[in-house]
Amino acid sequence: MNEESSNRLVGLDLVKIIACFLVIALHTCNTKNFQISISSIIAYSSVIAVPLFFMVNGYLLFGKTKQNKWYSYKKIGRILLLTFILNGIICLFYAVTEHRFWNPIPEIVLNLFFQKGFFWHFWFFGALILIYLVFPLLDRLYLHKQKYFIILSGILILTQCATDALNIYHIIKYNDAIYRHIPQAFWLENHFSYFILGGLLKLIKPRITKSIAIGSIFLLYGIAIAYQLFIEKHFYPGIKCEFFHDNPIIICLSTILFIYISNIQQIKIKNSRKIISTLASSVMVIYIIHPFVIGFYYQFVRIYINIVQLFTVFIISALLSWILLKIPYVKTVFKI
Repeated sequence: MNEESSNRLVGLDLVKIIACFLVIALHTCNTKNFQISISSIIAYSSVIAVPLFFMVNGYLLFGKTKQNKWYSYKKIGRILLLTFILNGIICLFYAVTEHRFWNPIPEIVLNLFFQKGFFWHFWFFGALILIYLVFPLLDRLYLHKQKYFIILSGILILTQCATDALNIYHIIKYNDAIYRHIPQAFWLENHFSYFILGGLLKLIKPRITKSIAIGSIFLLYGIAIAYQLFIEKHFYPGIKCEFFHDNPIIICLSTILFIYISNIQQIKIKNSRKIISTLASSVMVIYIIHPFVIGFYYQFVRIYINIVQLFTVFIISALLSWILLKIPYVKTVFKI
């Protein structure tokens, strides 16, 4: 690997880690009962977590599979296998301890596409499955028809903006968000747009990187948080952060933050590269186990200070992930 590639991966690893940390923040910080607090600010600062995850997946996959057109279907197989194994373990546990048994196959569908069951957060993998089904076609556009790839990305972003406008109208007029009635795995224009945007940035990032100023990121971040707080206070108390993913402000914030962070070439702290690399390789395992760590925290720690809870859950999840990935077979199963 040449030095340029290595430097580029430092930034992408940081994007993964930040996205994972922000997902945990979403699940540990409360936005209900409107008030401007540290908890609500952290929660609404985390709105970019899922967009960053889709973007980094798109950035890494587009252009990578020209030697293996079945690559995305193999990834679907790994997701299904992982979900089956984990549900099988849960099923076996309850069969032994409580003499209860259920068929893990329906659970896989509920986990991946309907945000239900023990692994409700696997909706993200369900959304990736839907993307991977058509990824060979998308990658062909990326490799051979880049003009149409750019046009497709533009159409999807415009669709996002239209969807956001419709959603806000529905919130203001009926005090109800459209997305509340649709499982998150099927927010297709949202997930496809951010995934393809990751590929688009891979094409054009070198041309626009120098135009991103850190001040513009902080300004846009402040606007994004203020906008979400405004909608919650005046129109929809308790609105979930993910309902804002289609908003033009969030699209712009996610894009410039991704560009800025992914362009970081090095961090001048001793052993920082090794720590970043280790954490980045553990991100998916951290994502998988963190709801169970949150449950453990609520049951045994019970320190209801959001900052403490956030960092405790992240650190414990990271340590458990590091341990799990030391087990060869487990590492193979978690490789999706």
